[in-house]
Amino acid sequence: MKTMKTTKAAIIALGLHILFISGWIGGFYFTGCNQYSPFGNNIFRIQWEVILAGYAAIVGGFFALQSAMYATKRAELRAAQRYCWKCTINLPYLADYIEDIAKSIIEEPESVSEISTDAAKFIEEQLPEPNDNVPHELIKVHDSLVKLIYTFKEILSLSKESGIDHVQEAVGSLKEIAEIIRLLQNKSDHWENICNRELL
Repeated sequence: MKTMKTTKAAIIALGLHILFISGWIGGFYFTGCNQYSPFGNNIFRIQWEVILAGYAAIVGGFFALQSAMYATKRAELRAAQRYCWKCTINLPYLADYIEDIAKSIIEEPESVSEISTDAAKFIEEQLPEPNDNVPHELIKVHDSLVKLIYTFKEILSLSKESGIDHVQEAVGSLKEIAEIIRLLQNKSDHWENICNRELL
């Protein structure tokens, strides 16, 4: 779609230039000013061959640039698409897993430290890492999720140091992480659809 619009714009611009040059040349003949006539033998004549070659070079360069930018854009879209695809595949199961862990902690509060440590490690392993081509909106959600995971790990560290199981804090932190994961999943699904449309 974008390539078609760009091509139309280039054709319109080229057509306008051709009309301008045609009017310019016609003006010389209608006014009788033949000294600088493009088709005369005068050494001062306007060299239409040079003008035509210049325009051909400009148009050729324009299309070459567009082709290079098109290839780069598609590569960036594919990189973003891969990240979104990983999120839509991994995150639903990860959110379910975290909610199950929160329930396990409530049922077995004495095991909060052991269960939560394994959960934190698993979450970090399963959370897809965004690349430079990922939309800023997704990166912001991912960064907020990383901060929540860090907070959760701090709660675990505090539990070990104090010898007190911070069950409610751990459960609350896990539920918040699951909520943000589902948010990231929904936004990733939305952006994956956008990437798919752009790559058609």
